[in-house]
Amino acid sequence: MKSHTHLVVLGLLLGACGDKEATTPVGSRSASGGSGGLGTGIAGAATLGLCSNPDVSVSDCNASELFDWSSVPVFDLALPAAAWAALKKNARDEQYSEAELTFEGHALGKVALRFKGSYGTLLNCFDSAGNQTCKKLSMKLKFNEYDPEGRFFGLKHVNLHSMIADGSQLHDRIAYRMYREMGVVAPRSSWATVRVNGETQGLYAMVEQIDGRFTADRWPAEGDGNLYKEASVGNVDASYYAEHLETNTTTATHDGFVGFSQAFNGAAPASRSAVLGQFTDLGYLANYMAVDDAICNWDGITGIYTDPKTGAQYAHNFYIYQEPTRAYFWLIPWDLDNTFSISNGFGLVPNWAQIPADCAKLIPVFGGQNYVTAPGCASLFQALATDRAPYQGAVTKLLAGPFAEQPTLAAIDRDAAFIANAVTADPLGPGAVSWAASVTQLKADIPKLRARLLRIAAGEIVVPLTLTTAAINDFEGSSAESAQSGPLMMVNPGSTGTQSINFTTPISGTRDLRVDFEYRNTAKAWDQWMYFSIPLTDGVADATAKSGLRLTVRSSVARTFRVELESPAQTATTLGIRVGWDVPATTETKTFELLFAEAKVPSWAVAQGTDPKDDLSKIQSTVAGLAFHPYCLKRNSLGFLPDGVTDAGWVEVDDIQFY
Repeated sequence: MKSHTHLVVLGLLLGACGDKEATTPVGSRSASGGSGGLGTGIAGAATLGLCSNPDVSVSDCNASELFDWSSVPVFDLALPAAAWAALKKNARDEQYSEAELTFEGHALGKVALRFKGSYGTLLNCFDSAGNQTCKKLSMKLKFNEYDPEGRFFGLKHVNLHSMIADGSQLHDRIAYRMYREMGVVAPRSSWATVRVNGETQGLYAMVEQIDGRFTADRWPAEGDGNLYKEASVGNVDASYYAEHLETNTTTATHDGFVGFSQAFNGAAPASRSAVLGQFTDLGYLANYMAVDDAICNWDGITGIYTDPKTGAQYAHNFYIYQEPTRAYFWLIPWDLDNTFSISNGFGLVPNWAQIPADCAKLIPVFGGQNYVTAPGCASLFQALATDRAPYQGAVTKLLAGPFAEQPTLAAIDRDAAFIANAVTADPLGPGAVSWAASVTQLKADIPKLRARLLRIAAGEIVVPLTLTTAAINDFEGSSAESAQSGPLMMVNPGSTGTQSINFTTPISGTRDLRVDFEYRNTAKAWDQWMYFSIPLTDGVADATAKSGLRLTVRSSVARTFRVELESPAQTATTLGIRVGWDVPATTETKTFELLFAEAKVPSWAVAQGTDPKDDLSKIQSTVAGLAFHPYCLKRNSLGFLPDGVTDAGWVEVDDIQFY
């Protein structure tokens, strides 16, 4: 068995180009644009045909035309080979390098190029030896690095996101559009193909930068205010806001945000909603949260990551804009590739409108590798939950409009048709067959996501599927909804995996747990994998008093079924390396007893020398759940399924017991 990497997250397609990507300004409409050329290579004749007005330079083209290009545009970047090699080697430094840009065949001169990303999409793409493990890295282009007046379609920056966690390559486009159509200020997004020194880097999501140009476009009369990234309401230290400031860095004061926080903190809990309404638009926030819930944005403002040692907290992937003439604030979403998945590893985390009994209790996510605080413990969300009528009204509007089922499915088809050729030509992407399967899966998930949103709006609490170390886990009390909302399900791009509670001829009793899957190739050998993880009810448990696991298994065909322990004491989980057991599942129902003392990392990790040799006793004392992986069959000696062949099957599990 070879190594595989777990990465945070159609049939024939006929259609036309992408949807119009109009902005939604707060106030009157303004054209995005600006003065000045792009570096030193731009000439009037060279820009003819780049935008609808032939009399302006590319710097003054309207950005809406870029994000509504009639086909997937091509960025060609050229820089010395040594500079490109150094840029890749030192990608995590996020330092710019000079490059020459040609866009759609038009030479535009010097720009600045660097890699970008956060923990999940940059730092996690390198192993401990500094080797790049992801096929693509996200990039950023800066157009005013060498000429302060440099612009590209009126923009100072363009983000090129790798989409490595999005097999459908559609999440950014669909999610940002939903926010905008609900009146929430959000970036425009489309796609572009990137080549460096003539070598294709593949297809990227082209996403508008949230900066001063962005705020000037969305707030035409109030666009030069303070823009903050990931700043939380409630902090009364001005230096905190200075650290999160993105614009006006030499002139800004933070009295407005500090005053907002002081007023909010000083209000009685029952009055905080009214205070919040003095500083922001409650209807706007209701629309924002309706979309956030609809797309399962676990990596957004409700994901309050918390350090269990220091208690330090931070939310992720949002901006807050303050108008320049008053202390009035607007929330802006960011980084939406990890969306549209119900089984996302945050099943133990209650919805933001639910206040848990114990806010001091941290919730483990991703097998205990991270911890979060329930969002309902935050005063901001408690204030929003005081009156749920605006949120419920926003959900009704969203389900009838931007997230109506048939229009949403039609939009997915149009967007997929728009990028189909570029996906096929991308040697570093999921591949045409795998991509088509991911798009099909996305379409199949839309009705589930709509039903989930209705339950949230109605205040229904779905008890997530979890495991306990104190009793036999026989799934008799589990529902179809709990099976979807509790675990984490991930597969390699293009493969599919779904879990369900099986009521038809279960192993025992009236139901068991069933996992259905279909493996497909990627461009990488031995890269057909599934990662299905179920958390423990109590988060993390000490299982040192237990001898091992007992479980009953049945499979559609004979295959090895990998059962693994989840624990924060394991150090190579991002490489798919956990201790566990290889179970020989067959079509006959069999019960297996698996001793903790015999748990080992996969054989391929030992063969490759990547066994981290984690302390088994520490793992056993901090068990956070169980992970399952049916091994792929039918692969040839090179690690690929034969052309036209997939590996489809199912495995059923019942009566899981820590004994």
